[in-house]
Amino acid sequence: SSCVQSTIRHVTDLEEAICAINDHMCDSAVEGRFVTYILAIVDPATHTFKLSNAGHMSPIIRRASGEVEQFDEELVGPPIGVVDGYPFDTETKSLEPGDLIVLFTDGEDEAMNYQDEFYGGDRLLEFVKNGPAKADELGKALLADVRKHANGRPQNDDITIMTFGR
Repeated sequence: SSCVQSTIRHVTDLEEAICAINDHMCDSAVEGRFVTYILAIVDPATHTFKLSNAGHMSPIIRRASGEVEQFDEELVGPPIGVVDGYPFDTETKSLEPGDLIVLFTDGEDEAMNYQDEFYGGDRLLEFVKNGPAKADELGKALLADVRKHANGRPQNDDITIMTFGR
């Protein structure tokens, strides 16, 4: 069917794209330089979120029910520019009405306060689970909570959050 053909074509394109990006970066890389990277396709026709993860933090899905889940950590490949020819995998999740996706960098997880305490992945998951149910409000509230935890301490890494939903 056209739906199956379209899905297979998109999966192939995603895998081919991230592999081509990685191979190009490996060919032209300066020793020791790499980048964590997520390449994703959101398909509004099939309500799916398909991704390939190159060493990045696993996105969080907050279901309309309030449950949270992440993508399979075993499918996370090395950062882009590290392993030439690496066969990156993809994973697809369906998005139901009211579901949210939260993408973030390790700057949130590793945000540290003056007591040398990390914000932490467990706290991040708990906040996403119990935070606002609208994507824009959740992103702003999460950033505010990370900043509150840091309590003015300068951070060592970028803090970037992207949220969207169906």
